[in-house]
Amino acid sequence: MDQDLAGNLALYLQRLQPDLASLRVENVKRFFGGSSKPTYRADMLWMAAGATETSGIVVRTTPDRSLVDHHDDIEPEAIRMAGRHGLPVPRLIALETDPSHIGSAFFIMQEVAGCESSSRALATPHYQLLRDKIGGQKWRILGQLAAITLSDEERSRFPPVTIDTSWVTELGKWERYYHENAQEYEPMVEYALRWLRETPPPVPEKLSLVHGDYRTGNFLFDRDGDIKAVLDWEMAHIGDPMEDIGWAICRLWGWPDRDRPGHLIAKRDAFAIWEAASGMRIDPAALKWWSVLGAVKGMALWAAMGRKVVEENSTVSMDYSASWFPYDGHLRELLDQLLPEPA
Repeated sequence: MDQDLAGNLALYLQRLQPDLASLRVENVKRFFGGSSKPTYRADMLWMAAGATETSGIVVRTTPDRSLVDHHDDIEPEAIRMAGRHGLPVPRLIALETDPSHIGSAFFIMQEVAGCESSSRALATPHYQLLRDKIGGQKWRILGQLAAITLSDEERSRFPPVTIDTSWVTELGKWERYYHENAQEYEPMVEYALRWLRETPPPVPEKLSLVHGDYRTGNFLFDRDGDIKAVLDWEMAHIGDPMEDIGWAICRLWGWPDRDRPGHLIAKRDAFAIWEAASGMRIDPAALKWWSVLGAVKGMALWAAMGRKVVEENSTVSMDYSASWFPYDGHLRELLDQLLPEPA
């Protein structure tokens, strides 16, 4: 598979960049980071002035069946948009919606080299000293994302929503997705869905570009603790900026330290940085609503992973581990949010 992919990518890139002599692709390797899109890292090589030039590339493919509803161009469009507004993102090389080239739609980014994304790295002594710096950037970038004023043309790139009903759109999407994939009846999820319908969130100050999966693990940081690129925009959409905050503070991402979302800075500091960068205030009622929806959304994603394991007999360890541990984590999140223990 990797050899065929290398050859097909080389042909595609040579047609795209005919001025690069003797272009070839080598060292194709798939990597797993919780992504629902098969993602590969490779080297693109070509001849220039008698010497071999090399550039790392990352290829994101769109399978016929994905964990999330997808449009082939949503993720690269969100990357382009965020980059235009000054956010750190990978450089987009190509977007291809014709599956004939490699067997699926795909897009290609330039590799951001010399960086980490794993939250496990933050537990090492080196990054423990830098987690306040990384955390401050993480929440400042999220605030800057919320502060972006999108043009009508930019908004038209995404499914339309209104400021009064953006919550209805997201609730309906994840309720439907959970019920399509759940392998068994889960009373706590049904209770959460009923609570979400009966307790609408406050109308947001504005609609913004929502990343959809903003958490530690979905951005790259270097050895100096500088965030170089925000990744995994496949669930990006226009919506309430509180949605990204509710997802980012999920206790699952910071377990076992609940007060440091994503193993970084304290929640109160994170909120202060976000408010300063966005120019908005965090409404506690809105935050709770979006946190509960985030847990339902998580359970829908993990239920889809479980369905994949059952129906496709997947032997990928990430598939069956994700359908168990984070599913249980988000179920506990719902219990904590909606049925807290008496003081």
